[in-house]
Amino acid sequence: MAAHDDIKSPREDTPLLQQESPGQATPKAPLPSWLQTLIDAFSCKLLFTVVCTQHVLKGFVAGGGDSGLLGAPMEFLFKEYRVHGGRMQVYMAVAVSPWALKPVIGLLSDTCPIFGYQKMPYIVISLVAGLIAVLVLGLYGANLELSELICCLFVAFFAVSSVDLLVKAAQSSKVKKAVHLSHDFFLFTWLGIVVGMIASALLVGPLLHYWSPRHCYLVALPFLGLSLWPALANYLGEQPLPLEDRTQLMAANFRKHPEMFILALCMALVLIGIVIATLTLSKEKDVEFPQFMMSFVGACIILASLAIFIRWEITGPCIFWFILQACPRVDGALFFFYTDGPDVFPGGPFFSPWLYATGMNLACFCGTLCAYLTGDFLFKEWRYPSIILLTVPLRVVARLMLIPVLWRWTIPSYADSEASFILALEFLHGMCFAWSWIPRQVMTAHATPTGYEATMLSLMSGTFNMASMISSYCGCWILSNFSVCVDGSTDDAKSLARIWKPYTVSSVSPLLALVLLPILIPNKYQTEVLITEKPESSTHGSFFTRRFRSLN
Repeated sequence: MAAHDDIKSPREDTPLLQQESPGQATPKAPLPSWLQTLIDAFSCKLLFTVVCTQHVLKGFVAGGGDSGLLGAPMEFLFKEYRVHGGRMQVYMAVAVSPWALKPVIGLLSDTCPIFGYQKMPYIVISLVAGLIAVLVLGLYGANLELSELICCLFVAFFAVSSVDLLVKAAQSSKVKKAVHLSHDFFLFTWLGIVVGMIASALLVGPLLHYWSPRHCYLVALPFLGLSLWPALANYLGEQPLPLEDRTQLMAANFRKHPEMFILALCMALVLIGIVIATLTLSKEKDVEFPQFMMSFVGACIILASLAIFIRWEITGPCIFWFILQACPRVDGALFFFYTDGPDVFPGGPFFSPWLYATGMNLACFCGTLCAYLTGDFLFKEWRYPSIILLTVPLRVVARLMLIPVLWRWTIPSYADSEASFILALEFLHGMCFAWSWIPRQVMTAHATPTGYEATMLSLMSGTFNMASMISSYCGCWILSNFSVCVDGSTDDAKSLARIWKPYTVSSVSPLLALVLLPILIPNKYQTEVLITEKPESSTHGSFFTRRFRSLN
C-alpha cells in the first residue's frame, strides 16, 4: 500500500526471502524440487503461514470458504428451526457474507495500523472473536435464537475471511516479484486447501451422523486457534511503520487512491444494509422478490462504480466473475431433496447426514483435487478465454445430468447405484469448476496495483462473494415462483416434484456470461502480467480518469 511519495513503508513489498551471509552455506534437507524452489523464492515462514491459514483454517475448518466444520452443519442447524429451503440458503448467505466484507477489512488494514502493524493485529483480533463465536456454537448449537445463531456464524466466518484476505495480500506482492512461479505458488496453496477440505469432509459426516451439528464446532476450535501461531510470531515479516508515518497514512492513501477508498466503504455499506434488511424481514411473508431486488440493485451500484472509477484490467475480470457467480442457486431445496426421509418424500434418495455431508462433499473435493493435479498439465499454456470457454459448458453439462434423478427416472433403472451416480456427478462438477479456479486466482493476483494489494484484493474478492449472496437471493425468489418451498414437512413431496424446473434455470444460466467473455477477460496467458502500464495505479485509463482529464 502506498502513501505519500516520500513515505517508505516496509510492508507489503518487504521481501521474505531467506538471506545467507556471503560464503556461508545453509544445509538443506532433501525436498521435492518444486517445494525447494518455492522455499527459496518465498521463505519457509511464509509457506508455513500458508499451511496454517489456508490449508488448515480455510481448507479444513471452513471447507474452502463456506463448508467444512463451520459450514457443513449449517443446513442441519437451520432444519431444526423449520426454515424452508429458499430462506435457508438466504440465511446461509448472510452467515458467510463476511467473505464480501473484505473491502472494510482491507481498508482498515491499509489505512489504520495498530501499534504500527497493518495485518498482525487484525488477524489476532478476528481470530479471538471467531474462537469465542465457535465456542458458543459448540456449547449451545440450535438452542440459540435464530438471530443469535446467524450472528455467531457471521463472526466465525468473519475470522476466516479476515485471515484469508490479509495473508493473501502479503502473498500477492511476493507473487508479483516472482511471476514465473505464480502458478506453482497458487497450486501449492490450493492443493493444500483441497486436502484440508477432503479431511474435513471425512470427519464432518460421522460427527453429524452420530452426534450433532454443535460437535463440529467443538472439534473446529483447536484448529481455528492454530492460525494464531504464525500471526503472533509475525511470520509474514511485517515491520512496524515509523511513528511519524502512522498519523498521515489514511489521509495520504485517500489522496492517492480516493476511488478505491470510497468504493470499499460503499461496498461495505451496501452489504451491511442487505444483511440488516434480511434479518429484519426474516419473519415476513412474500419477501423473496423485494430481498432479491434489494441485493441486485446494491450489486449493480457497486459494479457500475467499478466500471467508472477503476482501470479496465481490473474491472473487466471483476464483472465477468461476478456475472458467472451470481447465477441463481437452489442448494437449499436440494438439501431437502437428498435428506428427506420416506415419511416425508416417498421414493426419495434418503441420504443420511453421513452420505450427504461426507459423501457428496468428498466427491466434489476429489474432483477439485483431480482438476488441480491435471490443470497444470492441461491448461498452463492456454489463454484465459480458452480455459473458460471449455470449463463453463462442461459445468453446465455436468449439472444437467442430474435432471433424470430429480425426475426420479433412476428409481426403476438404477435404484442400487443412484447414490454412486449422484456422487459421480458431484465429482465431475467439482473438477470442471476447479479447472477455471486456479486461473482466476492467478488473474486476481496479477490485477492488483503495486503497494495497495489488500484493498484491491478485498474489492475484487468482495465483489465475487457479493455475487454468491445474490445467487442465493435470486435462487430463493425462483424457488418461490415455482412453489418449491420445502422445510422437511409432509408437504415436501409435492414441492420436490417441481424442483427440476428451478434447477434447470440454475444450471443453464452460466452460459449467458460467455457472451461477454471477449469484452471482459484479457486474451493472455497465466504467466503474463495483466497491468503493464503504471502498475501502481488502480485508476489509470479508467472512464472517470479519461473524462476528467479531457475536461481539463
